[in-house]
Amino acid sequence: MPPFDPPGLTTVYLEMRDDLGRFAASRLGGRGDVEDVLQELFLKVSRTPADAEIRDPRAYL
Repeated sequence: MPPFDPPGLTTVYLEMRDDLGRFAASRLGGRGDVEDVLQELFLKVSRTPADAEIRDPRAYL
C-alpha cells in the first residue's frame, strides 16, 4: 500500500481552508455543517495515495 497524502496537498488544503469553508457555507446555505464538510474533506485529502497524479490541487479540493 502506498503512503498517503501527495506532497503539498495538505499544505494547499490548510492554505485554502477559509476559502473552502466559505464555499461550503454558500452551497449549504449557512455555516451549520461547514466544519463537518471540512473535516470530511481533510479525511479525503489524508487518504489520497501519495502517488496520485493531481495536476491542480485547488481544483481537486
